[in-house]
Amino acid sequence: MLHHRHHLISYIIVLRLTPVFPGWFLNIAAPHVGVPVLRFVVGTMLGILPTTFLYVEAGETLERFSHSDNDASAYIFSSYNLLLLSGIGVAALIPPILARYLSK
Repeated sequence: MLHHRHHLISYIIVLRLTPVFPGWFLNIAAPHVGVPVLRFVVGTMLGILPTTFLYVEAGETLERFSHSDNDASAYIFSSYNLLLLSGIGVAALIPPILARYLSK
């Protein structure tokens, strides 16, 4: 049924990162299209990890806002936040790059 079975983890990661389909739809559709459980679990864990880091960072930033009289923009545009967002972008590119090199 699935012609690109070896790319399933990458597909799931991309679908979890992009807000095209809601998570509940992916949870329901995966078994119907024949996604193996282990690939689904690994892809989901890797796919929701970047957004989880963003939510945690947003919560920490809001906490700093509520307990600090300092300039709020210094916390939002900090080098740590920019590095974190850049790292998430690079991490999202790792699975397709690895798949390309491992297939050769």
